[in-house]
Amino acid sequence: PVDNLVIRNTKFTTSRSVICSIPEFMPTAEKPYYHGNIIIEDCEFATETPIYANYTESVRFIRNQSSIGKEMTLELTNCGESETEGCHVLRKFEKKDALNVN
Repeated sequence: PVDNLVIRNTKFTTSRSVICSIPEFMPTAEKPYYHGNIIIEDCEFATETPIYANYTESVRFIRNQSSIGKEMTLELTNCGESETEGCHVLRKFEKKDALNVN
């Protein structure tokens, strides 16, 4: 698990430069999230969707900007609380019955 990660003052210069938090994880009632306390602030992104996160608690996305002039959307699936500004948040929910093993 990743806890207490800070990404600050970083330029993501291509459309493929994104932050992914997608663990292979089977949630339980006692542990519904895998990662937590992820802070992304004062960064610049060259994509419309800078974050894809699953099963992550406490995502903080503030004072970030788009270098391509488009509004950004965060895709959060089965995530907990988030603090965001200057973007849309697309929340998705899915039921997981088993792990998909590659």
